[in-house]
Amino acid sequence: MGKTRSVAFWTTTAVTIFILGSGGVADLSHAPSTRAGMTELRYPAYVMTILGSWKFSARWRLGHRVFRW
Repeated sequence: MGKTRSVAFWTTTAVTIFILGSGGVADLSHAPSTRAGMTELRYPAYVMTILGSWKFSARWRLGHRVFRW
């Protein structure tokens, strides 16, 4: 892998892990802005818990696989 390609890989991986983690925390904590968006889409509140746990699990698994924790 070239230097540019390696930097792009690690940057996008880090951003993805951050987005999945912050989105998972927002869903699990039922943040008001997240709840408003889910209510607008007419989803019940328990869907936020399911999505939050999936996002947080995906973040952990991706980070574990890439960084070999």
